[in-house]
Amino acid sequence: MFSLTKQERLVLFCLALVILCGSTIHYLLKRYPFIQKSLGLIESEALYRKIDVNQASAEQFEALPYIGKITAGRIVDYRRRRGRFNSIQQLKEVQGIGESSFQKISPYLKI
Repeated sequence: MFSLTKQERLVLFCLALVILCGSTIHYLLKRYPFIQKSLGLIESEALYRKIDVNQASAEQFEALPYIGKITAGRIVDYRRRRGRFNSIQQLKEVQGIGESSFQKISPYLKI
């Protein structure tokens, strides 16, 4: 047989606790969907000030949910090459922003 040191047992206990907590949270969110809606503030546009797509820097775009460094750069590059956006819908012309992505990011943007 093998034996574990006190530190190894503590690590295993912590890992088991993390798995148990994660499983419990997963179960509760599935069983009671209203909890997830209550926690929706995590990704809510209420936590973010809308940014102007014609004035924002790549860093400002990147600070928003669902917009990474590459997409932020593409938005700024598109604006630099083509000029000001006339509508938020025009963002769909930027490479990498399809309908699904647009629906996620549009609440955080304004003209």
